[in-house]
Amino acid sequence: MASDDTSVNDLTAGPVVHVVVTEWTNTMPATSRSLGTISADSPTGEISMKATRLYRIASVLLFVTALGNTYGLLNFWHVAAPMPPVRFPIGHADFSYAQVVLGYQVFCSMCLLFAAYLAWHLAALARTTPRAIGALGWILFSYQILGVCISWMFFSGVVRLLALVIAVCIGWATWLVTARRQSHPVQSERALA
Repeated sequence: MASDDTSVNDLTAGPVVHVVVTEWTNTMPATSRSLGTISADSPTGEISMKATRLYRIASVLLFVTALGNTYGLLNFWHVAAPMPPVRFPIGHADFSYAQVVLGYQVFCSMCLLFAAYLAWHLAALARTTPRAIGALGWILFSYQILGVCISWMFFSGVVRLLALVIAVCIGWATWLVTARRQSHPVQSERALA
């Protein structure tokens, strides 16, 4: 009886089973092997890694922009605090100019932080499931193009350059993901079977 158990264990746990499974998985397409993720060794994996890198660069630059906006707000607050408050009515309350600017700047900083989070999230999607990005990448790119236009009208120097670099990174990454998606249509499960 012990010899029968040993022979069964040798057959199921031996290298033969491992070789057969390895050969079978090597014949499967990369998307079927990894449940929708892309291997970094494939050409599409290189595209997704480049898109991931570009989205992450844009995310870090957006975070730096939010920090710069907050720093500028603090400098403005120190300059505006000693000024006599000029109040004007908005709705049912009176606000000073400094309060309105503070509200807008805090809101802008929050928008920049959300865009930084969104770009970081798109980087993760570009690496794992690029098809899930959909139109969201182009919407974020449009948002950044609007930021470039506003920066070009009202700001100068580093702010213009930063807005332009962020828009280029997001647009390039979204284009890479979209071009990859259009060149590799998804096969249905029936076609794979």
